[in-house]
Parts: sequence; structure tokens; C-alpha cells
Amino acid sequence: MKLSYRTSNNICIIDFAERLTLTETLEMEISLTALSNMDFEGYVLDFTKVQRIDSSGIGLVIAFFNRLRKREIKAVLCPNEYLTSLFRKANLSDVIPTYSTEEEAVSSFQN
Repeated sequence: MKLSYRTSNNICIIDFAERLTLTETLEMEISLTALSNMDFEGYVLDFTKVQRIDSSGIGLVIAFFNRLRKREIKAVLCPNEYLTSLFRKANLSDVIPTYSTEEEAVSSFQN
């Protein structure tokens, strides 16, 4: 499976596999849609294991965040150093809240 999820205090933590490219996003889109329809307080996308992402992967992330934003559900990203740099270059870090660790990301829902 390309992603898995677990919960912590009604926060859904989604763990992504190493690749997030066109091939993987087609399968992941179905899983993310199903997860976004569940009744969680918020979502943490854990990208710490992702080593490769392309434009379809970035599009999938943006679509997921937009879907949740329309329902006024908070979502945050926990990227590795590579993705942090990539999201800064694409100005996505201004739009998508990011945290250095999963603990910080989960704690952000308590504020």
C-alpha cells in the first residue's frame, strides 16, 4: 500500500510511502478521498519518508488540502528536508502549514 493511516486524539495521521508520482497518485486519490470523508478533527500528512514527488503528487496534496479547507477542517504537513525545500521554492509553505516533527504537527491542533 502506498499510504497508511493511524489516529491520535481524533487527528488522522497519514503516512506516505517513498514515492508520490503519477503512478502512485492515481491509487492514493481514492484512499485520500475516503479518508477526507471520515469524521476527524484534522489531518497530518507525514511526508518524512517521501523521496520522490512530481507535479501530480503536489497536485494531489493541494487538492486534498482544498477539499478539507472547504469543510473548514485543518490539515498540516510534516515534510522531510527535501520536501521542505521544494515547498518553499514553490511558495506552498505559505499556503500549507508545515511542522518539523509529527509531535509538533499533532500539537498544533490543540491551539
